[in-house]
Amino acid sequence: MEKEDWAPDYSDLHGSIQEVETSLRLKLKDNASAGAPSKNDDLYPTSLDCISEIEPGLYMSSWKCAADSNAREDRRITHVVSAMSLRPQLEDVDEKNHLWFNVEDASSQNMIQLFEEFNSFVHNAIARNGRVLVHCFAGYSRSACLVAAYLMKQHHWTTSETLHFIAERRPGISPNPAFLRQLKVFEECDYEPTREKKPFRLWLFKQYGHFAMLNTQTPSDVAYNELVAAKTGDSEARCKKCRFILAGSNYIVPHEPKTKNSAMKCNHIFLEPLRWMQPELEKGELEGRFHCPKCSSKLGTYKWQGMQCNCLSWICPALSLQLSRVDIVKRIAVAPRGATATGNILQALQRR
Repeated sequence: MEKEDWAPDYSDLHGSIQEVETSLRLKLKDNASAGAPSKNDDLYPTSLDCISEIEPGLYMSSWKCAADSNAREDRRITHVVSAMSLRPQLEDVDEKNHLWFNVEDASSQNMIQLFEEFNSFVHNAIARNGRVLVHCFAGYSRSACLVAAYLMKQHHWTTSETLHFIAERRPGISPNPAFLRQLKVFEECDYEPTREKKPFRLWLFKQYGHFAMLNTQTPSDVAYNELVAAKTGDSEARCKKCRFILAGSNYIVPHEPKTKNSAMKCNHIFLEPLRWMQPELEKGELEGRFHCPKCSSKLGTYKWQGMQCNCLSWICPALSLQLSRVDIVKRIAVAPRGATATGNILQALQRR
């Protein structure tokens, strides 16, 4: 019988633990390391103050246990990975065998960018008969996310079955919702997240909107898709006036209408950041207008903090084109016939 999708116990632990961790970090000078607290002050269940074996050579614990050299020695730990926003003070750990990720247990934290380095570190250590201990403050969110990413790639497991596997060996793990989403994206990208893969691009795109909402300013690290790549897909959006190709269907952001009212159909399409948008988006404005880069006709609007489509679906960030200003052109592949065949036929399907 298959297990149900794994569901964490969302609680106030994420916020309270991060507050304490931030407070400790602010008391430190420069990059000084911090010693683990002697007790957890009821910040998290004491049952998490142990070293848990996840699979041979791979362990998880809280910061308190990771800082206990006797506990590490009992488990014959050779390597340590720390996932915290302050550098932990660990005695008797060789610097080359200690990997520290400066990360917070926060919804805005990018964990995907760490997976490759973490997986390589763990794989190499275990291949040399080492034992790796992975910890964060309580050993239940950031460390669980990293360990899950390693196991998923090693065994080609789904996110759900991986978290079930870890929870059976370390009850109480609870990666925050944002980390769970990143693990899902990792799975959807076949454990190789790159900008060539749409699930990763869409996840990265949504981070721009979160940044704009949290900071009331435009993101500064926008990755623009080159126009040649952006033309890929089974259809494309063209300027109605000059026929300039604005985007292929692979770079259209999907969204589900929130109403079945036929009178409230979508009158926008939403796009990922494309190179032709760059001059406008780099003005530093939270919202503005798009014009055709060829004929300067008005095409649509953008709002980094999001907007509501006519179908009542909320899109954030929103880089939109009005359907009345563009034509959606579908590519229909035809088999070549002799020397006269030239490839694809384009059939205009204007969406009103």
